[in-house]
Parts: sequence; C-alpha cells; structure tokens
Amino acid sequence: MFSFAGFAQRGGRTDHHADGWGVAFFEGGRNGQHQGLRHFVDHLPACESPIADLVRRYPIKSENVIAHIRKATQGEVSLANCHPFVRELWGHYWVFAHNGDLKSFHPRLHASFHPVGTTDSERAFCYILQELAKSHVGMPAVEELTLTLRELAVRIAPHGTFNF
Repeated sequence: MFSFAGFAQRGGRTDHHADGWGVAFFEGGRNGQHQGLRHFVDHLPACESPIADLVRRYPIKSENVIAHIRKATQGEVSLANCHPFVRELWGHYWVFAHNGDLKSFHPRLHASFHPVGTTDSERAFCYILQELAKSHVGMPAVEELTLTLRELAVRIAPHGTFNF
C-alpha cells in the first residue's frame, strides 16, 4: 500500500526535503530463508531522480519498506550521505533511517562498523550495530533486542532529536 509516487513528490516538490532520498525493500524470506534486500538511494531530490522513476515503474512487492527523504543538517549532499543505510549483522541485513540532528555525537567506533559518509545518522547506526554485536553473540529474541535498543536510544537521545 506504499505510495511511492506521493513519497517522491515530497522529495523537493511538495516539501522542502530535497537533499537526497532512499528506499529499501525486504523481499523473500519464506520457509526459513533469509530475506533479500533491494536498496536504492540518490543524492538528487526524489521528485527529479531518474532512479525514483525506475523504482516507481518496478513492480516491487514487500511487507517491509523503509523509505527516507533527506533534509541535510550534517554532512554534504552526496550519495554516501543518503538514507537508508544498510549493514550486515548476524547474517541479516539491517536498514536504518533517522530524522533529527545529533549535536556532538561522536562515539568511539572500534568494531566492524564505520560510517562511509559524514552524517550523524550513519554514525548513530554504526554505534548501534557495534553495541548490539557487543551485547549479543547472535540474533536475540525480539523482546531482548527491543530492550537493548531502548537502552542505546537513551544514550543517544540527549545529543538531539533522534527519531529512527
């Protein structure tokens, strides 16, 4: 039921979020298989992006979609800074998008997760994944994962708006 056409218009035509966009679709994963991921990002406004036209025409069916249109507060407008961000942890894709602005959030990153771009959002994502990997050897139950994420969000939130 996701309206990609309406979403793309908000990226620069009907809203001021014109600093890039992205969308990730999880597909498959039936009968114990891992889900695949289609991931598209562009630094152009979604309303002008040829990649958005491709996504609009492509018959993607998914029960799990994460989409983001960017209004840059940190980091230049570039492909590396477009959300959603994707990483692997415990043999699964993890997708992250963030609305907000985290001032003075520069955690020590010492594990396998480091930002490619220069956004506070990707930095927060890498920190979350690093701390999840330290806290759990493998994929925890949803209830346990929720508790850990809640603890991590409380550590990050004092730095600014942290909607993710």
